[in-house]
Amino acid sequence: MVERVTESGSSTEEVRSLELLYPSNVFSLSHVALPFPMSDALYGMHPGTDEDFGINLGAVAARGERGALIVSLDSLLRMSSNPFFPYLIERVEEVISSAPSSAALTP
Repeated sequence: MVERVTESGSSTEEVRSLELLYPSNVFSLSHVALPFPMSDALYGMHPGTDEDFGINLGAVAARGERGALIVSLDSLLRMSSNPFFPYLIERVEEVISSAPSSAALTP
């Protein structure tokens, strides 16, 4: 996997190789998945043991009779955690650390 960035006002694309593998059992990410790590106790595909909500929505294996659930299977099939969450946090922290501090903006 690679990251491709074209900065605002530039026509040059920067390409950076990432040390990530796309999960073989995932065909796309949903917007719901973006803010949750894979270890999230409620939404993670591989929930951690630090919290227990009685159910884990990210690791539900919906098997059984049609119509038995009150939620649609479409809802349960949607990705609810982000396999690239550590990369996402790293990028957010880079942007925050490169932003000017509010003290520098005060006259």
